[in-house]
Amino acid sequence: MEQVDGQYRSQPVDRRFATNYGGIQVPGKPRDTVIAAMKEVIKVANAEGVPLRESEIAGWLKINDALSPEGMPSMRQDTLQHRPTEVDLFAGTIRRLGKKHGIPTPVNDFLYTRLREIEASYA
Repeated sequence: MEQVDGQYRSQPVDRRFATNYGGIQVPGKPRDTVIAAMKEVIKVANAEGVPLRESEIAGWLKINDALSPEGMPSMRQDTLQHRPTEVDLFAGTIRRLGKKHGIPTPVNDFLYTRLREIEASYA
């Protein structure tokens, strides 16, 4: 779970909003969605016994804000090249574990569904 959380934080959001790191380095819907998704991850992680805290979000945002604004996570690159993404590993895992613990994951549900739609459009 920790490894999933470490990579998960911006991956699906970057694809959903067709943006790069720069798109989540500024206030707005993409950044707000990243934060909301991370909060869901923290709740699910805690239910799984992984001690994550909301205070860690600020640290991750600081790291993200230091990345090249033009940079793109691998899942964004995958969608641009019409390759299958790792959405099941990230949002899919959070959704499954959320259901296991009775924790709603509406942001991850939305991101998962949207990325599956993008993948289905590759034909």
